[in-house]
Amino acid sequence: MNKNTLFAIAWPLTLTGAFITGKIVSTKHTNSSAIIKSAKKEEGLNVNRSSSSNDRFLFRKDLTLNEIKAHIIQTVQISEADFEANFGIQKIMQLDDPAIRSGLLLNLVENMSSDDFLTIISAFDALNITQQRLPEYSQLLYAWAKINPSAALDYSKKNESSTFAEQVILSSWVKNNPDAAIEWVRNAHDLPGTNPYTIGLIQGLTQEGNIELATEFLEDLTHVKIQHPALDVLLENFHTKDTETGLAWVDKLDNPSLKSSASLKLVEHYAKEDPHTVATWVESIENREIKLFSAHALTRAWDKEDLSGAKKWLDSNVPLDFRTIMARSLMEELVIEDPHGTAQWVQTMQRSNDHQNLLSSYIKEASSAQHFEAALSQTHNLQRGHTQDTLYTQNFSSWFNENQQEALAWLTTNQVSETAQTRINEIIEKEAK
Repeated sequence: MNKNTLFAIAWPLTLTGAFITGKIVSTKHTNSSAIIKSAKKEEGLNVNRSSSSNDRFLFRKDLTLNEIKAHIIQTVQISEADFEANFGIQKIMQLDDPAIRSGLLLNLVENMSSDDFLTIISAFDALNITQQRLPEYSQLLYAWAKINPSAALDYSKKNESSTFAEQVILSSWVKNNPDAAIEWVRNAHDLPGTNPYTIGLIQGLTQEGNIELATEFLEDLTHVKIQHPALDVLLENFHTKDTETGLAWVDKLDNPSLKSSASLKLVEHYAKEDPHTVATWVESIENREIKLFSAHALTRAWDKEDLSGAKKWLDSNVPLDFRTIMARSLMEELVIEDPHGTAQWVQTMQRSNDHQNLLSSYIKEASSAQHFEAALSQTHNLQRGHTQDTLYTQNFSSWFNENQQEALAWLTTNQVSETAQTRINEIIEKEAK
């Protein structure tokens, strides 16, 4: 398949980014790269079944409307009257091959008036298959916005319950006339901080590489349900950039809430491939809360790739109280790898204000991994009280059920609290009866 074919397939798919909400998909954000991969997989399965006739007509801008009309009538087997009614959109959407669907629409939109777009999109909406054919729906909206964005927006505001259509239309409008699109968005909503149309504007500005202006509009948003999807749109841009570029952008954000969210998400993304650069950046963060969130994200991402590297970084570069808090995210993996060595490492942080929480985390993970001796051996380091008594009893009981001889041998050479000893004796006596 040639480059033009791939472009024509991918082009409408890129419009279905992470900002999609409402009835069209769900309140969760759609991953545009996942949609593209799925469509290409489907294309690979079906495109070989396309006829040579279809191949000749795909993705050509030099065809007359009559040629396109004749080809669609032949391809989807409809009457001329059906074509005149709604351009055969219902039959086109029933085709299995996404390359053919996209190609037919691409040829159509090159020859359509604004009224034609109104006809075809109205017919498309009536099919109630927008979710199943989201790329094609985006393709039509995007093309309509190129010739008459105001008409496209008027239609979507009257007929769509979500703002998805407006977002696609605005992303197209920004590409062709950014000043007009910006003016429309500013006048479309009374409160700039809660303006849902800003998401589409940011999408278009980002696609055009105007990150600075897109960021300005992002920081004007105050409503979290709009702010977060808009942030995700911008973050997708940085997923393809180098680590330094993405983190430098975060440094320039003024809004603390946005800065915290952006830091968390980009650290998780970049740490998978470049943890050392991310670590250096995290160390430089001045805001304590953002630094803590970012360090947590780094540790979680890093431990999946290089557990010893993550632990070494914590020991060498992170203040004690931060280190103790972040070490909890490593406990499961460290306990599985080396329960006794991890216990010793935990004790090196006993002067931390959070040491008791870290110790509780260690005991929990050791017990889950059935390292009952390691869990019990560290329980005496907990401050005396209900939690210590409960953990002694629970872990001994679990060990006793697994291996009575080993559990009893440990008990004869180790002391537990008086309350725990009473409970353990009851467990042993119950088993003896």
